[in-house]
Amino acid sequence: MKFGILFFLFVNCAFWSALAFDELNQEVLKVTNKYRTSHNAGPLKSSKDLIQKAKTCAKRCAKLGKMDHNCPVKNGAAENLFMNSYNDKSSHTDFAVSAVTRWYNEHTNYDFKTGQKKDKNKKAWHFTALVWKSAKTMGCAAADNEEKKASYGVCLYDTGNNGEFTKNVLRG
Repeated sequence: MKFGILFFLFVNCAFWSALAFDELNQEVLKVTNKYRTSHNAGPLKSSKDLIQKAKTCAKRCAKLGKMDHNCPVKNGAAENLFMNSYNDKSSHTDFAVSAVTRWYNEHTNYDFKTGQKKDKNKKAWHFTALVWKSAKTMGCAAADNEEKKASYGVCLYDTGNNGEFTKNVLRG
C-alpha cells in the first residue's frame, strides 16, 4: 500500500512538473513568435532537446545561485537568462513571459543599420537572440534555489550568434 501511494505521488508530481514546463514553453513561444512576426522572422517551434538542455542549465544556475552563461550542455545555442525572487508572487510562466517582453524592449538600444548597440552601457543582445531570423526552434525552463528564494530561467535558441546581425535582426 505504501509503495502504491508513493508511486502515485511520484507520477503525479512528474505529471504536474512536465505540465508546468509545457505551459511555460507554450506561453513563451506564443509571445516570442508575436515579436518575431513584427521583425520578419519566422515562427519558432518548441524543441524537446532544447527544453531538456534549458532544464539542465536552469538547474545549474539555481545550484550556483546566480545566472551563469557557461552551461556546458548548450552546445553553441543562443541563450537568454532570467531570474526572479520569491518576493514576486509570479509563477515561472508569468515571469518568463515578462522576461520575454523585457528582452524585446531592448530593441530601442539596437541599431538596425550597423548591427550594434546604440549605447554600449545598455542591453540589446537579448533582443537579437529573440528575433534572430535563422533560428527555428527554442526551449525554456526554470529551476528554484530555496536558500536564495529565487528562480532561475533559461531560454535556448537553436542557432547561436554568427555575427551576421544585419542579416538576422530585421527592422520591425
